[in-house]
Amino acid sequence: MPERNQDITVDNVKALNSFKHYTTAQAEELLNTIKTFTTIGLTIFSQRSSPIKIIDLPNIEYEKKIA
Repeated sequence: MPERNQDITVDNVKALNSFKHYTTAQAEELLNTIKTFTTIGLTIFSQRSSPIKIIDLPNIEYEKKIA
């Protein structure tokens, strides 16, 4: 992955029309949410890139019991 040069700041968020009415706390929460979502997405993507693990389940034959 290419190295990042800088993070998005609260000022960057508040400069967008969609978020210009956000308070500093709301903009910080938005940034934290985006970072968390991105981390989850990258984690899932990297796990899908690794070899698939297959778990063997025991072969259970069910018996029919008559009461």
